[in-house]
Amino acid sequence: MIGLGLGITSPFVLRSGGTPTLASLFGSTAGFAYSLADIDTLFQDRAGSTPVTAGGQSVGVLLDGARGMELGPDAWSDPANAVGVDWTDNGDGSYTYDGARSPATASRMQCDTTIPSGTFAELTFEVSGYTSGTFTALSAGPGGQVVGGLTGNGAKKFIFPSNNGRFGVDGSLANAGLTISNISVREIPGIPAIAIGDSFRAVYQESPPRLAFDANDDRYPVAYNPPTTGTIAVRMRGGTASRIVLGSQGASDGRCYMALASDGALAGGIGTQATSVIKGTTDMRGVWVNGFLTWDGTTVELWENDTKIYSGAQSGAVNTTIPFMLGALNANGTPTAFWDDDIKKALVIARVLTTAEITNLNNQWSA
Repeated sequence: MIGLGLGITSPFVLRSGGTPTLASLFGSTAGFAYSLADIDTLFQDRAGSTPVTAGGQSVGVLLDGARGMELGPDAWSDPANAVGVDWTDNGDGSYTYDGARSPATASRMQCDTTIPSGTFAELTFEVSGYTSGTFTALSAGPGGQVVGGLTGNGAKKFIFPSNNGRFGVDGSLANAGLTISNISVREIPGIPAIAIGDSFRAVYQESPPRLAFDANDDRYPVAYNPPTTGTIAVRMRGGTASRIVLGSQGASDGRCYMALASDGALAGGIGTQATSVIKGTTDMRGVWVNGFLTWDGTTVELWENDTKIYSGAQSGAVNTTIPFMLGALNANGTPTAFWDDDIKKALVIARVLTTAEITNLNNQWSA
């Protein structure tokens, strides 16, 4: 549940040598991409209402740049379907709450949309006539999410995961006369990553811009499972060996992660093979490095910047049921091996990147 500003361009534009944007690199291929160094894609709170503006601020939300930042069409439906008990349709696209406070669930003004489950949508509206109490923005239905305790007049923005396509506002605790206008619900591209809780947020730092992870509990679940063929790419600087920057693992093997090995070398885990096998030889602790890990069911390759440092036969399959986690390993639902230090870029794409694509990304990320 996060706010999204309009007019943000993709933070992953690759311009050197006429290379395409990252959105073009992905095309219709599944995956995600985060630019943790791009302040325009970061929000402080998990509700996404407060953008990151300076170093030292904790980050609750990361926007996915793999599909660009273009919002979908407005999905707010016919007002006749949007008015719940205790709301009056003013006939001009605005609705006024009468403050009757019949059961809270009956004070909900909402609409059903065609935005599919598993995606995210931005809910925006303006408030006027507020004098007291609180109101709530929400994604309704089973598993729905809410941002309660809202106060004040003016424009409001939130992003919610779409469960059954139902979005709205609950005024059950607000004053009579509160008016909601200019309501809009738009699907957003990609997979935003939301911190597991307010106490588990990494911190945005400047010079250079990046997110700093505390090695204790900072982490961001990503609603995307490992693909059977794919690439993990991360620009990172690790401070401690045997830590995982981005990854997923099943209850028994099914590894799919990028890491530093026990000797500090860049490493990965795929299938039954861990960082003792898929690794380089240089201690990368305290050094910025671009890591690229590819697998296709037959071969696994690991690149350190633009140099291939490992190639071998894949042993076992990656799991396809445990979502990725950024800043730690999602070990069958339990976070572990928390990352110690900094991350600038992170992506997963459901195909093996070519040598030229890896070189282009490495050059752009290192610039």
